[in-house]
Amino acid sequence: MGREENSNASAVTGPTLVRDRAPKTSRIKPIIVAGSGVCYPAGLGYYASLAQAIGGSELHILERWGLASPRRSVKNLVERLKQLDAPATLIGHSQGGLVAALASEIVPELVEGVVTICAPLHGTLLAPSWSPVPSVREMSRARLSRKAWLPTSMMVNVVASEDRFVVPYSSGLQAGAEHHVLTGVGHCGVIWDARLHRLLREVLARPSRFSQPAA
Repeated sequence: MGREENSNASAVTGPTLVRDRAPKTSRIKPIIVAGSGVCYPAGLGYYASLAQAIGGSELHILERWGLASPRRSVKNLVERLKQLDAPATLIGHSQGGLVAALASEIVPELVEGVVTICAPLHGTLLAPSWSPVPSVREMSRARLSRKAWLPTSMMVNVVASEDRFVVPYSSGLQAGAEHHVLTGVGHCGVIWDARLHRLLREVLARPSRFSQPAA
């Protein structure tokens, strides 16, 4: 069952963290954060607060993919996964979530689970109006129409109630997967939201291959 969060958001700022290795005594759980291009006016190191919040594993942040072709981004992500020493947890924001979900279907053996954040899994109604941008055209609802993505036990969907880019925001929810709706926050601001940080820490602490939390 989905959850609706209402606590106040808070921002955590800091330097961009590209790679953070955990102590040798802890289990290395690689994490790939696939980023979005649309929110970069917020500043360089946009995912720094997210990196700080979920640090403690071998962390790779792949930024500035959001305006590239999703198909090309998927290929790049698959190649990066093949270079890791262990299956990775994929966290993807916006188009990055779409890329993460598609990559996990190609190499499921290299993926622990996928967390999508405001991702247009079923396309967005804005895609036709952004037709001059080829990568956005690829996110039309017609092109992304499909019955299923991953085994739902491997997927967690997070959406923002005030999203103005993924329209409707329910397009970021896959039937059967674990759902979380963060209220009062938008497409870009969700990355700094303390509720998202808490949720990601909880999800990443779960056993291998995500499983639904107890009812």
